[in-house]
Order: sequence, then structure tokens, then C-alpha cells
Amino acid sequence: MKQTIAGKQVAEWVKALPLLDEVIATREVYWMNSNQLPVDQALKNATLTMSDVKEAEQRLRRFAPYLAVAFPETKRTDGIIESPLKKNSSNEKTIRTPF
Repeated sequence: MKQTIAGKQVAEWVKALPLLDEVIATREVYWMNSNQLPVDQALKNATLTMSDVKEAEQRLRRFAPYLAVAFPETKRTDGIIESPLKKNSSNEKTIRTPF
């Protein structure tokens, strides 16, 4: 019996999405989302609110003691996951260049 994913065999998926051949071969790929909307349109459809963000922040703080144990690299921040902002001027020109 052949393996199916969401009701389709792998060959069917590859036929519909040829880039999957590269993914299956574990090669690096670049995929451009053809369904991506401009930010002003996407924000009109966004269902997340600031209340959702605050609830997520509270949830992360509530689980911080567990995270500090489960992920020792967060122990020094008491389980709080933070990523410092860093200036990356070496890629600034590339980032500002449209595709």
C-alpha cells in the first residue's frame, strides 16, 4: 500500500507542486508564496488583536518556570524567551531591494 498524505499519494503532490522534489531530496529551496497579499490588505483580514498578543505574553510568562527546566539555555533568563535586536547593516541594501 502506498503512503498517502491528506488523501493524495506523494507522486500526486509532486505533480501538483514540483518544488516538493527538491524538498524530498533535502536540497535547499526558495519558495515565493504566490498567495501573499500586500501588507495593507493582509492587515484588514488579520483576526489577531492586541488582546491576543497580551494573552500570549501572559501564557509564556506562566510557563517560564517549565521552559527554564525543559530548555536549559533559557535558565539565565528564568525561562523567558527573548531575542535581542541586532543591527545588520551588511544586508541593508539587499533587504531594501525589491524582488
